[in-house]
Amino acid sequence: KILALGLSKNTWLQNLILVNNDLGDSIAASIIQAVTPNHNLRQLDLSQNKLASESAKALQDLIKKNPNVEKYNLHLNKINEKEGYLLQEALYFNSKIIQFNIHHNPVKYNTIETVERIVKDNLKKLRFNAVPKLKTEVARKRVFIQDEKHNVDQAIEMEKVKGEVFSNC
Repeated sequence: KILALGLSKNTWLQNLILVNNDLGDSIAASIIQAVTPNHNLRQLDLSQNKLASESAKALQDLIKKNPNVEKYNLHLNKINEKEGYLLQEALYFNSKIIQFNIHHNPVKYNTIETVERIVKDNLKKLRFNAVPKLKTEVARKRVFIQDEKHNVDQAIEMEKVKGEVFSNC
């Protein structure tokens, strides 16, 4: 509980890795709830900590409310099929997740496959959107360079005009 209190006040944490700490379901849920408002958090690794229903509900909330967490590692916990399905459904609300590991939990293989497909689709969207953004950025830089060149040319012309004015005096 003390850790959760400290994490709730920490808004700059980017990676939270608490692997194999025997947290248990309620403590892990408290930790997840504490980091939910932290929009700097990018990675959450709670593998091997006995996460179950309470943690899964907190994770579902985190996935929906904080789109900045891109990587989740939840392997070797006690997330069952029902909870796995809730997490799977939450993933549809967050297209920024690029890693979501729930292997070695008591969920059906079909659930793991669906989660992997959602993440794979997110990666495709990310790559697809990256190309137009890159092209836009290159175009902006070209315009900036052209503007700078134009400004330099104008400054040179102004210096020439000034030189001609002063030489005529």
